Amino acid sequence: EALLQYVELVGTKVVAPPLAGHRAAPDPEDLMFLEVALAGQAEAVITGNVRHFPSAIRQGVRVVEPAAFLAQWKGAVSWTPG
Repeated sequence: EALLQYVELVGTKVVAPPLAGHRAAPDPEDLMFLEVALAGQAEAVITGNVRHFPSAIRQGVRVVEPAAFLAQWKGAVSWTPG
């Protein structure tokens, strides 16, 4: 829950245009997450389906598994909710 509170605190709402020409992705329904990441200039997409984001479609956005992200986040952020 602390992570979600942090995301709400520092997050940015964005409107994401659709990516053109990437409907051949392993799971086209996951492209919306990459679209939002690109529109919001995110550094990474956090997902348990890394294989759904091959390097050919990432456009510079890192794709990270949740456990790896949490390990990095816990080491980099000193934030206490409330």
